[in-house]
Amino acid sequence: FLALPYLAFVGVFAVTGQLESAQNLLILPVVYALWVLLSLARAIRYKYDWDLSSRDAGQEVVILFISLSPWVGLPFISYFNLNQWMEACITNFGFLLLLALHVNRHIVQLRREHERLIESERTLMTWNEQLQAEVERRTRELERITAERRFEENSRQFNLTSREKEIAKLICEGYSYREIGEELFIAERT
Repeated sequence: FLALPYLAFVGVFAVTGQLESAQNLLILPVVYALWVLLSLARAIRYKYDWDLSSRDAGQEVVILFISLSPWVGLPFISYFNLNQWMEACITNFGFLLLLALHVNRHIVQLRREHERLIESERTLMTWNEQLQAEVERRTRELERITAERRFEENSRQFNLTSREKEIAKLICEGYSYREIGEELFIAERT
């Protein structure tokens, strides 16, 4: 399919020996190019679910078709014997447009990734703070439970009465003898 224009060009040139007659077959690559453009248009519409109203879709269509138009025009340049500098300028312009599209997409992708990274860091910092607060709360709870168990074990070991346990507990909590006396209605020296 793609070799058909080449074979037709070589065949006509071999039979007639005239380059001008063979150049008339340059219409075949133009037809192929138009077919490629239509196929690309369908592919882009399919990519964007047949909705080309978004900025990305419109930008892709415009840049893609502008960048491919020099290649579609190459057979015309050859047919009309335009200068090689014209051909080079037109094709390089197409390359530059494709490069611009690629760089633009890459920059947009990097920005999105950067925003996602910043959001992830924020989420991680929040989780870290919450986790740290939870660890501290549970540590205090465990220390309290451990202290209560030790107190109960020591109370049994030393056979403390319930009144002695009350006094010992208030001492552990940091009460002074005078405050304990006032709290339990006993003398300070008891």
